[in-house]
Amino acid sequence: MISVAPTITEAGRNLQIRAIAGETITFTRFKIGNGELADIDISALVDLINPLVEFSINEIDTSSSGYVKLTGKFDSTYITSDFRWRELGIFCKGEDDIEVLYAYSNDGENAGMLKANSTEVVAEQTVALVIAVGDATSVTAILSESVLYAAKTDFDAHVADGENPHNVTKEQVGLGNVPNVTTNNQTPTYTLPQVDEELVSGERLGTAFGKIAKIVKSFISHIGNRANPHGCTPDNVGAASKEHTHSAADINTGTLSPQRGGTGLSSPTTGGLLKSNGSNPCSSLRGTGALYSASAGNPVFGTLPASMGGTGVTSMASLRNNLGIISIGEYTGDGASYKFINLGYRPKFVKVICDNAQTSAVYNGFAVDGMNDVVSTLYLYTDVSSSPSSYYHYIKVAIVSNGFYVWYCSSSSHPHTNVNGYKYHYVVGR
Repeated sequence: MISVAPTITEAGRNLQIRAIAGETITFTRFKIGNGELADIDISALVDLINPLVEFSINEIDTSSSGYVKLTGKFDSTYITSDFRWRELGIFCKGEDDIEVLYAYSNDGENAGMLKANSTEVVAEQTVALVIAVGDATSVTAILSESVLYAAKTDFDAHVADGENPHNVTKEQVGLGNVPNVTTNNQTPTYTLPQVDEELVSGERLGTAFGKIAKIVKSFISHIGNRANPHGCTPDNVGAASKEHTHSAADINTGTLSPQRGGTGLSSPTTGGLLKSNGSNPCSSLRGTGALYSASAGNPVFGTLPASMGGTGVTSMASLRNNLGIISIGEYTGDGASYKFINLGYRPKFVKVICDNAQTSAVYNGFAVDGMNDVVSTLYLYTDVSSSPSSYYHYIKVAIVSNGFYVWYCSSSSHPHTNVNGYKYHYVVGR
């Protein structure tokens, strides 16, 4: 075999250019020889240097873009004398029908020896050559059908061919009476027996199919019978009696209405109370404050009115104001001419009692909101905020907007409700 890659000749290149332009290349034959290359320019060759054998192309493969694979075969009957196989050439022609040497290869001194045929046994050689054709759009070959021996691949393909390559008939293999259909497409014939019968081993298919068809017919008739053909009782099928009761625990599907003690909801909102009004579904009730029903079936959250036992108010200040809450406190005098006691609200009355002199009038005091009066030259005043320092000779206690005032005077007969270091207690009402 030739081991050197083929070289495209000048004539081959010219034909390749024509093929790229759309002309068809037709490969024609192989040649082999023993010519020595020496200094010969391959591109200028138009034939082998010393051609000895030529043979046809048997196969062409154009599946690889830019390349073509050509296969040819020759046998030892072509060789009349021994020679070194140095040369291999492939020939082709264009649409002008002029044959040229397309590609040439020479193995030189590496060439193997081909022996002349000397026996009745014929030896066959296969030559496979891959050569470039560039962007040629149409490549063909003249193929020979005169092959002495089949290739192994051809033989294997023939052996694997299950499509009856020899056209054998069914009569030749003893199948003349067998219908040429698949098992599923056979059409057996049968006659139905009068009564249901069991199958018997070894009986004809027509008889067996008849028995099967009769049983199927009887079974179809049976399953269509809705008149309890087996005489089943409720106990047989686990059914309850016609009249029976259930406990609430037996109800595990569906939505129970409010009229039957349910919510009427398939998935009530969690985290709150549910309210219902007659047959209407329950709704989720959320809120703050007291829960009470102002009318039947309409509960609400909010301030519980006094009519329902609540206070009717929303704050402690409002509650104290409504109830007239009494508060008790204390303070220590600082000796100033006056002192303001901040309550955060206007009291309705104030009573001040001194720990050190509970029985002395000048150390104790009392005031009522809205009352301005004089008792033994000591005044009960309520409007003193503008100048409380002016009243230290007269007033023991005075009510103002956010609390009350107390006074101290060094005179023994004047107010002493703010003596330095003395502790005082007060009672106020709202």
